[in-house]
Amino acid sequence: MNRKQREYLRDVFRAAAGRHGLTEADLYIRDQSKPLVAARHEAWAEARRSGFTLKEIASIAGWDHTSVMHGARRPVQ
Repeated sequence: MNRKQREYLRDVFRAAAGRHGLTEADLYIRDQSKPLVAARHEAWAEARRSGFTLKEIASIAGWDHTSVMHGARRPVQ
């Protein structure tokens, strides 16, 4: 993944966090509270729709690819 792609992916993360009243840094916290999980899953799902692979998203997000796969598929209610 090149620098431009990484920056775009981080923009996706920032936008998702902002919609939930959070910062991008909040998405990297290993907290399972519902607002954080919802924002994280939304960011991952948007990144997948943008064409990023699970491995690419996981490398930026700091989670393993299976967590990203689960989160991108399952929106938090």
